[in-house]
Amino acid sequence: MKKFSFYILLIVVIILALAGCSKEKTGKIALLDIDALLQNSERAQQLQTELLNIGQRLEAEYLKKEAELSPEEGQEELDLISQEYLDHKQRLENNLNEELNQAIREVVEEEGISIVLYRESAYYGGEDITDKVSEKLDENFKEKGESNNG
Repeated sequence: MKKFSFYILLIVVIILALAGCSKEKTGKIALLDIDALLQNSERAQQLQTELLNIGQRLEAEYLKKEAELSPEEGQEELDLISQEYLDHKQRLENNLNEELNQAIREVVEEEGISIVLYRESAYYGGEDITDKVSEKLDENFKEKGESNNG
């Protein structure tokens, strides 16, 4: 029985020692409101406007051709236009995601943040970095645009 108690005590001591060694400082937790970011960021607005313009252009092209097309040809043309629109939408979303991830990484590094959560998934606490990420996203795009023009 003494051996059993000794092993239990040894296991408890090891667990406590390991728990003490693995303690880190608790990192900062930040929140990001994606909806607000998409509404407030100039870059996000620019990409949304670009997609809207593409949709309007494709619609105008279809309307010009529509009278000349049979119902079957019209449906084929609509399918092609829909696919082209979706391709453009996917490209623009990918661009925004890449730029957004870069902006988030930069803010995380600058602010010493360990975890970023979507605001919708957090019940309480955390620092809101939405405005900082939005500013960084716009700033990075402007810098990139100037370096491409110069």
